[in-house]
Amino acid sequence: MKKIIFALLVACTLFGYDVIMDKSFTKEVIPSKQSVRVNITLKDTTLNGVLKKLEKYKKYMDSLKNVNIKSNGFHTLPNYRYQNNKRLKVGYKGFSNYTVSSDRQKNLEIFIDKLAKDKNTGEISLSSMQWSLSDKKKEQAIDELKIDAIKWAKKYEKILSKELNSQCKLEEINLIQNRGISIMRVSKTLNSNLPFSKKEKKQIKIKSKLKYECE
Repeated sequence: MKKIIFALLVACTLFGYDVIMDKSFTKEVIPSKQSVRVNITLKDTTLNGVLKKLEKYKKYMDSLKNVNIKSNGFHTLPNYRYQNNKRLKVGYKGFSNYTVSSDRQKNLEIFIDKLAKDKNTGEISLSSMQWSLSDKKKEQAIDELKIDAIKWAKKYEKILSKELNSQCKLEEINLIQNRGISIMRVSKTLNSNLPFSKKEKKQIKIKSKLKYECE
């Protein structure tokens, strides 16, 4: 479904007048990819030990199949505990973050179930589960909207000429992309019953600025 919104401005010139319009085109697209952020916390008594655990876990994540895994980096911090109102250093904590995605929800469910059952990977939490569009599908939708905008602008040239009893010609068309897409998010501590967000249509929108010269 496509929606069209426009505003109109008339500017007079010496030999005629310009008609300037702002117009929006919207297209609803079904999202094609689901993703979730995986946050890992590992502990060890030494910095070298926690770095080795982080590296081992990265290799484990890289070995997983049927999902796309992107590492968002890692960092370490000293780990403390309090005893008799004193802070005692007991080792280090390592934190790593991954974005895991798939165009098949079943693959993501299997991946999450594996993490939930693995007792040797430290503390794991999931956040920002969402449906989104692949770059290819997003660009395809934007290209279609651009073509719709150009076709509409050329067709409106004749309509405007008739309504104003003038000879109007399309002089400029500027297209502005609005890539904002609404998403559903859910944040929850890891378990095998994590709720999956529904796949709902998302909106992609472009704005056009049109200038017609009439005389």
